Amino acid sequence: MFFVNPKVLQRSERNTFRDFNRYHLGGNVVYRGSAAVSPRLRATTLLGVDEAYQNGTIHFYSLTPEGTRGTELRDNKGEGALNSGIFAQEELLFNERLGLDVGARYDVIRYDYRSFIDPSLDAVKSFSRVTPKIGVNYRPSSVHSFYASVGGGIEAPAGNETDPASTFGQDTVTAINPLLDAIRSTTFELGTKHALVIPALADATLAYDVAGYWTEVTNDIVPYRGGRFFFTAGKVRRRGAEAGASLVLPAGLELRGNASYSRNRYIEYNVDSVHYGKPGAIADYAGNAVAGVPGTSYFASVAPDPSGPTGQSPLSE
Repeated sequence: MFFVNPKVLQRSERNTFRDFNRYHLGGNVVYRGSAAVSPRLRATTLLGVDEAYQNGTIHFYSLTPEGTRGTELRDNKGEGALNSGIFAQEELLFNERLGLDVGARYDVIRYDYRSFIDPSLDAVKSFSRVTPKIGVNYRPSSVHSFYASVGGGIEAPAGNETDPASTFGQDTVTAINPLLDAIRSTTFELGTKHALVIPALADATLAYDVAGYWTEVTNDIVPYRGGRFFFTAGKVRRRGAEAGASLVLPAGLELRGNASYSRNRYIEYNVDSVHYGKPGAIADYAGNAVAGVPGTSYFASVAPDPSGPTGQSPLSE
């Protein structure tokens, strides 16, 4: 797979007009092979490499009273980001009932910032991590399964989060925020999936899934001084449960819905520069809810079933 995507964006923010022109390209190669090791054991191997690269220029202009671009060029820079990964996974299926997945992924994320006004600000920063994964899946029947997994991930800061906006004029050393590290997470998940026929509803098909999770996050990124710049707060714990269901009626109608509840709290969140002119003063925000993450969410929909009233039930396959 290969893609190319141009991006153009204009917006006004903090008394400046910003003009973004970028190109985004990338692709991946994935190998999948399956073999019967024995009559009771089937093995599937996954190997893959993916890469995505984005680069382009950003111009900051003055902002007119009407909210349009002014004539004063305040900044002229280029921002590049490269995301590369390689992964391997082995899936073992015993007796068509018990499955075991073991794998790992290695990620490298690299930022390249260039200032066309002051080249001394040019900077490069990279993040990398190996993320292991293991999962167990048990199928008491072909339409019912229970699973448990442990995995993780790495998330890099967004472009505006890596930009060390000037505070009192002293943040003029580098074009990349030195207070940031990659967000690292580890998630434990337990759940079940089931599909069944309901005779009381003229053999309507019901499919549902329920899962609970516990996620530990290190280096969660939070805004400082109204989003003028960002830093890594410390540790976050996210715990929650999710449920979803789909009901396909013989009349050709599908009902869908899902809901989730989560408790997201900062475990470590210290700010040592909240009191200017007071060395050693610290604000501790541990125990507060994580900013920008809702505790509950839900969704519901009603739509025609594409298979129609005479469509084949997924349980009959």
